[in-house]
Order: sequence, then structure tokens, then C-alpha cells
Amino acid sequence: MKKTLYLIRHGESEHNKKNVFSGISDVPLSETGREQCKKLAKQLESLGVQSVYSSPLKRAMESAQLIFPGRRISTARGLTEINYGNYEGVSLDYKDEITKAWNLSPDDLTFPGGDNVNNHANNIYQTITRIINNDNSSSFAIISHRTSIRLFLAKILKLDIKFFRNVPCENCHVSILLFDGESYQIKTINASCVVEVGG
Repeated sequence: MKKTLYLIRHGESEHNKKNVFSGISDVPLSETGREQCKKLAKQLESLGVQSVYSSPLKRAMESAQLIFPGRRISTARGLTEINYGNYEGVSLDYKDEITKAWNLSPDDLTFPGGDNVNNHANNIYQTITRIINNDNSSSFAIISHRTSIRLFLAKILKLDIKFFRNVPCENCHVSILLFDGESYQIKTINASCVVEVGG
């Protein structure tokens, strides 16, 4: 049985507004982010998503609760964003050797006090695949974060991890995938308008 995965980036957060590295910082949604989630909720309500999983971080959980009101939401630590370590809260426009590596060769990068990018790519892939394999539902929504989603999709696309930031991933946009128990088939990446997909 093929399973359908709706992979959703959380709504705009207060850190997104400020254009800083958010990582594991537990920041809430902005008002714009809340409105984005409510709009997406209307698009998804007719699709019959059976299971909902979220990163435990506030901006993801708040998004999940707004997109799927009244639903049981399971959390998984492996869906949490990459830890930017000493760069948590630092402007994305800041220039030094670490941010240069982030822009040019991020696959080799370990953030001081934080995570290694390639390791995080493996972790997010394993986490999502384990969730889907261990749940008997046929359709899933997973609410996570930009870097995590990009890394996951890059692995499926067999894209060199150093280019993972070319994968588009906007707030409250949805990537839709089919999973047959072994491999993924991507139907849509970073869609702002969601429609039901068939196998």
C-alpha cells in the first residue's frame, strides 16, 4: 500500500520576520504565520489526513494545532530543526567563515556548539521513514522546519547535500510524496495550493 505524506513547513515565526537562524530556539509564530496556518487548514480539511506528527518546537506545534484543529498531534524529537549552536538568533546576513561555509559547502559544516549538516540530513530522513513505517495510516501530515525539510527532500532527489538550499521551502507550503515502504516518489514540492494526489 502506498502511503501519502504531506510535508509542511511551519508558518512564519517571529525569528523568520527578523531573518535570523532559528534552529532549536523555541520561538512562537508571528501573526502572519497564524493566518498562513488557518488558510492552509481550509485546503487540507477535505483530504482526510489520518495521522499528524510535528516537531516539538513551539512554532511547529502551534502550526500543527492551527492546521489540524482538534486533532491528536504526535511529536517526534527527530523532526526538530538543526541546532545552529552558537549561531542561534544570529542574523542570516552575518558574514564570517561559518556563514561562508553555510553558503558554499554546507555538507561539511558543523556549527560550533551545534549539529553537523550531513548528520542532520541522515537523522531527518531516518525519523520520517521510521514514522511512516511504524504507523498503519495511509496518509500523514508532518510539520517540520525549513532546513530539515530541504535536507530530507535533497536526499530523496539524490541531490548533493552541498546544494540542498536550492530546494524551495516557504512557510506553510506543502511538499507531497508517496511512499511504497522502501522509496519515495515526489509529487509536489513547496506547493502553496494543495490538491489530492493519486498513486
